Amino acid sequence: MKKSVIFTVGFDPKFIFKTILEQPDADLFIAVINNDKNEKVLKALDEITTFIKEYVERSVEVWEIDFSSPHEAFHEISKRLLDLEESSIIIDVSSGMRLIGIITLGAAIASVDPYRLQIRIWTEDLKGRYDISFLTYITVKPFLSSLSLRVLDLISRKEALTLDDISRELGKSKPTVFRSVKLLRQLGLITPEKRGRKDLYKLTPKGMVISRAFRNVLPSEGEKNHSDGVD
Repeated sequence: MKKSVIFTVGFDPKFIFKTILEQPDADLFIAVINNDKNEKVLKALDEITTFIKEYVERSVEVWEIDFSSPHEAFHEISKRLLDLEESSIIIDVSSGMRLIGIITLGAAIASVDPYRLQIRIWTEDLKGRYDISFLTYITVKPFLSSLSLRVLDLISRKEALTLDDISRELGKSKPTVFRSVKLLRQLGLITPEKRGRKDLYKLTPKGMVISRAFRNVLPSEGEKNHSDGVD
């Protein structure tokens, strides 16, 4: 499996240099920056790209993101992360504005298979580092019940379904399925389209991201009749 190293860029590149030195075999280095063209950030980015080219002999892919709209930034980063589906991903958010780090982490948790994701945060003196693995499974899974995850996965595989379709496919009563469908709509993961007198449910772009993230943590056969989470 390929390895991608992603880092947020701020004024001080020292944290990123440390991560680069520990990951010289990475196939791809990606810098996440705000698109406001801050001179100090661009200077740090230039130092980083030069360092990688000279000492690791790799190029750097730069993601210029408009963080003035956190919602749009989240979706843009999520979309780009999905293109790295065949890579293990290390994300270093030690550098850069806190908002940029939080949005980048959120997008990674929502869109990357948890077993491919590792998050690193260096202490200020570079003497210690926090490594966080499997964060998606631990943090995100409780927000959706087993049934809601199955409904989301079913719609993603069938592309569009009515409430009757979902009830029949999962072997659950319509009132039970409706509760999960209602929650998924409230979360903005699915949206209805009219088909005669019935609603046809499809995934939203956000739903596609979340469905992909949860695909490998769906409940096993023995767990399917248990409900957990908020619904």
